[in-house]
Amino acid sequence: MNEGAVAGTSASTSVSSSAARRGTRFGAGFWIAVILAALALATAYVYYTIFSRFQPYDDEGFILISLKSFFQGKPLYDEVYSSFQPAFYVLEWALFATTGWAVGHDSIRFLTLALWLAGAGINGVLTYRLTSSRLLGLAVALVSVRSLEPFANEPGHPQALAYVLVATVAALFAFADSIPRRRFGMAIGALTGLILLTKINVGIFILLPVGLLFAVSNPTKAAAHITSGLSVLMLLLPIMLWRTQLAAKATPVWTLCLLTGLAVAVTGSYGLGRRKRADFPVRREPPKDAGEGSGLTSGGERTFLQAEMPARRMPWLLVTGFVICTVAVWQTSSTSVQTLPVFNAGLLALGICAAMLMCLGAPAERLPGRSWPRALVSCLAVMALILGIILLRGTTLNGLANGLFWWPAKVSTSFLIRPRSNWLGPLLGLAGAGSCLAYLWFRPQFEQSSRFKFIVSLTQIGFGTLVLAEFFLRRTGSSTLMPLRDELPHFWMLPFAWLVGVARGEPDGTRNGRLALLAIAVMQPLIACPVAGSQLVPASMLLSVLGAVCLGNGLQSALGSLGERRRFDARFLESVGAAALLVFFGRETLDQGKVYAALTPLDLPGAGRIRLTSEEVQVYHQIVSELARPEVETFLTLPGLDSFYLWAQKEPPNSLNVSAWIILLDEESQERIWQAAQRHRGLVVIRNRRLIRSWVGGRSVANLALVRHIDENFETRTNYGNYELMERRKGRGSEAVEAH
Repeated sequence: MNEGAVAGTSASTSVSSSAARRGTRFGAGFWIAVILAALALATAYVYYTIFSRFQPYDDEGFILISLKSFFQGKPLYDEVYSSFQPAFYVLEWALFATTGWAVGHDSIRFLTLALWLAGAGINGVLTYRLTSSRLLGLAVALVSVRSLEPFANEPGHPQALAYVLVATVAALFAFADSIPRRRFGMAIGALTGLILLTKINVGIFILLPVGLLFAVSNPTKAAAHITSGLSVLMLLLPIMLWRTQLAAKATPVWTLCLLTGLAVAVTGSYGLGRRKRADFPVRREPPKDAGEGSGLTSGGERTFLQAEMPARRMPWLLVTGFVICTVAVWQTSSTSVQTLPVFNAGLLALGICAAMLMCLGAPAERLPGRSWPRALVSCLAVMALILGIILLRGTTLNGLANGLFWWPAKVSTSFLIRPRSNWLGPLLGLAGAGSCLAYLWFRPQFEQSSRFKFIVSLTQIGFGTLVLAEFFLRRTGSSTLMPLRDELPHFWMLPFAWLVGVARGEPDGTRNGRLALLAIAVMQPLIACPVAGSQLVPASMLLSVLGAVCLGNGLQSALGSLGERRRFDARFLESVGAAALLVFFGRETLDQGKVYAALTPLDLPGAGRIRLTSEEVQVYHQIVSELARPEVETFLTLPGLDSFYLWAQKEPPNSLNVSAWIILLDEESQERIWQAAQRHRGLVVIRNRRLIRSWVGGRSVANLALVRHIDENFETRTNYGNYELMERRKGRGSEAVEAH
């Protein structure tokens, strides 16, 4: 080749490299603009949503009053009632003390707005990390903004903080290979401790999968026993949570016992934990073509699963269980309320079973070093710090026990909001566990088959599309995860979540992140058992990330390696898709803004940015004007309507305040409230009979101590909408005050 040709080739290479750099800079600039536009639209959407509603059951007021009382120095749990854990109060105290914010509806809603956006943003980042698709990351972030809308119903509720912490744990596992092992362990431990002391049920459901992930990554005998114990406990949790609701008449309880036993048997015989290395033939060096599905860990040893493949002995058990359960549930009415716990627990147990099979099946990588000791120390240190602050502020050990265990347990047994379920639940669970078992069984034989890979990829694409469609097509005004069809139970997708753990075909460094996402996501639906309601939102949000990762990995596996021209086309399509998403979300934001602008400002102390209908504003202003009179020193509410204390700028009789006190407070606590109220002149009562019925249904509350005192001493003077203003009966006020 002559010098001219060489020079021409060099010049051509230089020009193409220059063009590539310009294209890269343009692409980076475009996506920075997209992210900024999405953030601006999301902020506006959340602002318009959260400041355009107020729920009459007033959990928001209860949270604000309990925070205000704690900030005033009153001991948590001994004098301040709360069913929430202490980390929530310590973190809020630190934030409000640092910023100087006043406790009020506006400030707590701005805080919820920030957590709402943070949760959606973490979902987007996690999706991008595990799929390398900016379009999917953007789609999940925007879908999360829309799906987290029920946070607006209960601003300040610790579930928003808890979800952000859980999503952060999942994200840390996804980035584990780029985080120093010491910092990784300390961060995971600290976050786990914070979650445990923010919402204890959420903490348990994150502690178990985190412990499992650390145990699976260590080949010691002790770690194998821990893996077995944690896996069995995770499988049994659904039936344990529904224990008080399993007296089903329409469906035999043995059906659930069979389903749970089946899950434990399949998972246990398929490799719960690892045997000693001496039990298996060991190859110190894996073969060159060994991939994620080769059955060899990074140390060369074979796990119990790949060494003996006991799945060959399990299909008969699955078939038998499927037939028996089909006969049992087919004879049951799908609308029978009594059967829902059986259906729900069966679906969740078998969904967790499928995830356990995948997580324990082929751990191709290990977590950064043996970082679990640092994680454990960090977790204990954070918990000790939080509990120490609470104790130093006056809480007794008895009060701490109430706040950590007894009061949360009472909440879970006092309320029952069942998620949707029917006989399809356990059948889907069996189908999901069976399909995962079949995949692990046939993978060693067909993992090199292009047809097998294509079928798995197509399944991933279909599953991911359905999951994203469910979140995207959520019904307008819905406060829960709504299935695509009414016939489907909540969390129908859970048994097929194992698809996220299927390898792309080549090592890509995301294996740990995908398995961690799977282990964490399948446990979160337990948050909604047995009290669903708004808890369905944090319980289900990671499933949207899981669906997007399945879709992205399935597409990458199906399309294979792309040429340079195809890569350009893919980048172009991503850009068009991002623009379309922004246009669609922008229209929704504009519509939300129009709704907000058409409402009337509430214009009450601490709630200047809230807008409601003119009728609601008029009622609240009339009530507050009555309560704000100088002669009214304080008032009682039936049930708990604590926002009125903030709006009327009056202190409650004491700090035993909660929206559902007619259910949660015992006789002694109600007597304490009554005795404290008797010390004040001008005592009045606000009552809302409709809210009482919503809390207790058809049950009578007339025999409750505080209700009895109110009925004997007060009578209705004026009605404002659904609210009654009650004043003392003649001749009863002066004697009560003089006695104190």
